[in-house]
Order: sequence, then C-alpha cells, then structure tokens
Amino acid sequence: MDIEKIIEEQKLELTRKLELLTSNNLTQLLEEKRALKEKLSEVDAKISQLGSQLGIDVGDEAKADKKERGSRMSSTDIRKRILAILSSNPDGLGQKQISDLSGVSYPSVINFIKDNASILTATGKLKTKKIFLKAEALAE
Repeated sequence: MDIEKIIEEQKLELTRKLELLTSNNLTQLLEEKRALKEKLSEVDAKISQLGSQLGIDVGDEAKADKKERGSRMSSTDIRKRILAILSSNPDGLGQKQISDLSGVSYPSVINFIKDNASILTATGKLKTKKIFLKAEALAE
C-alpha cells in the first residue's frame, strides 16, 4: 500500500469523525452534563439543609455514600466491614448479601473470601452458598 492511499484513508476517517462530533453536538452535551451536575449539587445542599432543620443527618449520609462509591477502600477497611457483617450474622450470608450489607464491592468480597479461607467456612454451592466465620475467628 502506498503512502498516498494511507494518507487519504486517514483523511477520510478524520473527516468522518469530525462530522460525527458536529452532528452530535458533543460540546452541548458536555455543557448539559455540567449543568445537571450543578443542579444535583444544589439539590443535595437543599436536602442537607432540610435534613438539618428536621434533625435528620440525610445530607451527610448522601455525601458519605457518594464518597464510598467513588473511592477505593483500604484492605483493612474491607476486612473490618466484612468481619463485622459476618460476626453479626451467625447463620451465614451469601456473597452478594455480604457485599450489599458491608458496602464492599462484590469482586472485593470474593477476593476477601479467597484470601481468608483460614478464618471462613462455607456451605452450599453456587447461589445457595453461605459464608460463615469459623468459631476460632469469632473468639479473636
């Protein structure tokens, strides 16, 4: 393939992408996204203000939830959360339940279970599988 043909193909591809950007008005969509984020911040502030007037800590809780979703948890924090959930549920929990109750992502729960097999026990298979803390782990 000669260089002129390659250049022509790249030129056509760039032209196609430019047309796509212009027809979808990317700038307008980005501006709309920014405006919606601002509006969401305003609504969060109003919720927080109303919550404080009612003596409810709703605004701070919403911020904490948002912070948890957006940031990584340390392995120590993951361990504390999962162990706390398991120790308060002696009948055992499924992996998804552990994730939902602890706020730890499902993949992190799976990794924790694999990495801490010495203090955990499991019964059942697949969707009926339940995870328990071993008795000696509860004593610690």
